[in-house]
Amino acid sequence: MKYSIYEGYMPELEKKMARIRKKCERYGCGFSFEITGEDYRKITDPDGNDHTMRFVIIEVDGNAIINDWEFIGSVEHTAKGNIIRKAMAGIEVPERYRESDPYCEHCNTRRRRNETYIIHNIKTGEFKQVGKSCLKDYTRGYDANLAAEMLAMREIFQQYEEMEIGGSYYSSNVYNYINKMDALKLAIEVIDKFGYCKADSDYPTKDRMLEILFIHRLDIYSRKRVIQELDAVGFDSNREGNNERAEKILNWIKKEDNRNDYMNNLKVVSKLDYVTARQIGILASLVPTYNRTMERNARIKAQKNQDAKSGFVGNLRDRISIDVKDCRIVTSWESSYNGYDVVMTFLYKFTDANDNIYIWKTSKSIDTDSVNKLTGTIKDHSEYNGTKQNILTRCKVEYNPKEKQPTVKRDVAKEYMDALDEFLKEA
Repeated sequence: MKYSIYEGYMPELEKKMARIRKKCERYGCGFSFEITGEDYRKITDPDGNDHTMRFVIIEVDGNAIINDWEFIGSVEHTAKGNIIRKAMAGIEVPERYRESDPYCEHCNTRRRRNETYIIHNIKTGEFKQVGKSCLKDYTRGYDANLAAEMLAMREIFQQYEEMEIGGSYYSSNVYNYINKMDALKLAIEVIDKFGYCKADSDYPTKDRMLEILFIHRLDIYSRKRVIQELDAVGFDSNREGNNERAEKILNWIKKEDNRNDYMNNLKVVSKLDYVTARQIGILASLVPTYNRTMERNARIKAQKNQDAKSGFVGNLRDRISIDVKDCRIVTSWESSYNGYDVVMTFLYKFTDANDNIYIWKTSKSIDTDSVNKLTGTIKDHSEYNGTKQNILTRCKVEYNPKEKQPTVKRDVAKEYMDALDEFLKEA
């Protein structure tokens, strides 16, 4: 039997199914159920807001016995490929599971499972991909056919299939899905304005994106902070060019080799139409990965053309001025000032007409698109990945001149006398 259940009700439903399973065991029979498919639907909440939500297809299934096996990781099956998440370090997952179907190698069944699991035999060293029921009940197997006929089970599934979605699920990040292109454009803008921050940083890019996406759920103080940070940098995820950049990134990852688990996960997420809060971090990391690849390709090309190679400029403590050919933000992070006030720190990279590279760390937010000239003191000469860099401090930024507005010359004395006359008339 198959049922379509809103995914938010699955944890509660699984608990009830566990109780039914115990009853089946007492009668010498049993049953299990698995997620065999998925369906995305647009649901409108009572306030008129649209939400993209996921429903899972449930199918009654049997299970079998497994002995001497340990849990290694999970394989999340999507319509575009597999996402592998390892639970144990030091054990390499066989490459075949990157492209495997949702097939249980224990009970030898092929179904539309949402997720399968990788287990490892501690005696023989053998790996297997198994379904959820085989993983949970490998110490005891029983037939699902008799349990599937139980009236109580049918009534419970029908009840959950017909249940309306509650308000708490509308406000949950876990059960809301984001259009892939919208999420990728958001990631591009966030990284352009704040740099890319990894998951182990104080303010990861993923967390910033989720705060922006679900800003209406934040408390008033957090909402004010986010709005102020976005306004300060002129944030706009629909900025002209972001859509084209997103398309370039997706076309690039499509052609890349599936050389490791990370690249595999990038390729899979890039094929999805919608992403979850859990997957949005993987999608966001596409941007710096693409940028690094493009920079690496540019460096290789520059190395072949010696005139494009960066070099050291001037001497330490020299005060220099450069005409800026290119300026971009590398990363940013939050730090506390006097243990109380929180300030943002930005790391900028500048390139001059001779392709020399300059690095500046500052708390100032600058308009990277309009920088014309940079004046600073040479603090250090260093190399990063073989590229020479000039580290600057105490910098001053000059922007491209804007069109001047006509000024009106004021006669301050006349304005004062007029105001005095007006005051005396009223008195």
